[in-house]
Amino acid sequence: MTKTTETQEQLEPTIEIEKSVLGALMLGEESELPLWTQAIRPEMYSTEIHKQAAMAIDEILGAKELPDMITVIDRLKSWGVASASTEVIAIASSASTIANLGHHSRILVERYQKRTAQAELRSLLSAIDRKQVCDIREDLELVSERLRPLVEVSTISLLRDEVRDVYKELVRSEGNERRKNIRTGIDNLDRKVFLEPGEQTILAGRPSMGKTALACNIARNVAGQGRGVVAFFSLEMSKQSLVRRLLSSEAKISNWKLAEAAKDGRLTEPANRLYGLDLWLDDRPGMTVSAMKAALAKFDKVALVIVDYLGLIKTGNEERHDLRIGAITKASKEMAKRTNCHVLMLSQLNRSLEKRSPPIPQLSDLRDSGNIEEDADNVILLYRPGYYSDDADPEETQARVAKQRNGPTGAVRLRWKRESQTFGDW
Repeated sequence: MTKTTETQEQLEPTIEIEKSVLGALMLGEESELPLWTQAIRPEMYSTEIHKQAAMAIDEILGAKELPDMITVIDRLKSWGVASASTEVIAIASSASTIANLGHHSRILVERYQKRTAQAELRSLLSAIDRKQVCDIREDLELVSERLRPLVEVSTISLLRDEVRDVYKELVRSEGNERRKNIRTGIDNLDRKVFLEPGEQTILAGRPSMGKTALACNIARNVAGQGRGVVAFFSLEMSKQSLVRRLLSSEAKISNWKLAEAAKDGRLTEPANRLYGLDLWLDDRPGMTVSAMKAALAKFDKVALVIVDYLGLIKTGNEERHDLRIGAITKASKEMAKRTNCHVLMLSQLNRSLEKRSPPIPQLSDLRDSGNIEEDADNVILLYRPGYYSDDADPEETQARVAKQRNGPTGAVRLRWKRESQTFGDW
């Protein structure tokens, strides 16, 4: 049996399903189309005449008319499709009821998805075959990302359905609209900032402001709440360094005294508390957002993703820096929505802010701030007055909420314990 014959035999059941769907649509019955039928696009059909007939039906429905055999033939002939009459008559005769339209539409969509997925995989395998083994890791990580859109159906919904669901959720929450929010474990910050699932927060500051320390504190606190996995992608610091920071903060012991504390048993309890947390660490350098998505795919429920930091994330090609940052922030926001988690992305601030007196950070101090501001739901800027002035309290830190899509802006005062790398309420 030749490859061409096999392909034709595989297509025959698909062609019959497509004729059944198109034929049912040409019965001219006035009824709401099933969800799966609404998900079909003309390019999902396997033959050219079926695609053309689908386009004609779409145009007729778009004009608020009911398609039938005659109107479809007329539309195709106006487009110069010579074989319209014979083909459309054959299609129209393949259905006598719309009873199976939804079921057949689902099969049509799934077979299109399967064909397209096979083509995507063949393309990826062909590309991998031409590369060295050390160069294929990112291609493999992209496989699931490339295939995921192929298996999705439109999620468009009617307003009344969404109003009903939101209203029920509000009733269940007993007046606490922030029940779903991620809580950082720092009360002052939680009263000011709403970290909602599906959204993205940028935590930015100059070096030595405590960005990574605050991120570690938040990661530890959220991981202890039982809301789901916390994933910490560290593109700058090793896993071992992160664990030392977490141990230092948990035990309230200086990082340089951890060895001594381990010997005399003071680290046993703190280490046991960290041991039970659902906190995952990944310290691969130069990761892409696609690689992060692939890593998260193993988890059923993700509460929080922390990335340290934005400037070290790689993209698939070498492009202008501002475009690269924009691509990263858009991709990470999409990751938050798809995973229904919150993404906390660390970022640097421009050095130019230190020319101001006092050097209080502003949104415009974000590197490539336009792209970051556009995609971020929240932006928090860290500022420690004591870093710049001996007259200021060395423990005072200001978490300045410069942007919040669903809440107020303003400064929150935190207390910074430098030795244990710990933030708390002022």
